[in-house]
Amino acid sequence: MVNINQIDQTLLTILPETNYYVTYELMNTIINYQRVWSEFSTWMRNYMYSTVDNSANITAVTNRLYRTQTDFYNLFRVFYGPEVSQYFTNLILSFVTSATSVMNGVKNNNQEAVNSSTILWYQNADALASFLAQINPFWDERQWRNLLYQYIAMSNQAITSTVGSNFELEISINDRLQDLTYILGSYMARGIIARNATIPPEG
Repeated sequence: MVNINQIDQTLLTILPETNYYVTYELMNTIINYQRVWSEFSTWMRNYMYSTVDNSANITAVTNRLYRTQTDFYNLFRVFYGPEVSQYFTNLILSFVTSATSVMNGVKNNNQEAVNSSTILWYQNADALASFLAQINPFWDERQWRNLLYQYIAMSNQAITSTVGSNFELEISINDRLQDLTYILGSYMARGIIARNATIPPEG
């Protein structure tokens, strides 16, 4: 598992000990992927609070959470085209749907729903990790699985902390989730940049 307190710099490095040309557009990829993963985590948290509090804004928050699919699709399409990008966003949709099912199960004290949704959530993570490793040689399936598993584990802790009104703990977990989404975004950008960077000739 990734230690959030000591970010593994190899996750953030493009091609160690290699000189390469990276365009402005590719460098901007880092910022974009960090942003979309951060927004993904932020709206997941907002959905969690809206669900637990039975807030009137639940529909609006849900719509914004599911709009992250479009954000991922638009970023992916530049490098992978519409078909691959759509498949990826379908996997993201399944990942989000499982997460919201877990949140609702915890809130309603439905342990059976929590258990089944959690199993499906981890299966979604496996599918995402496998798919990403297949489409990019610079993405490692085991690494993706570790990152996504840690996201799920911390999200589950945040959900139970919120339902139990342990808000200080939930804030602490959210800080760690923000660190993790930084790694997720950077690792995703790293793979895309490495796959598309131009390595100059020697001499």
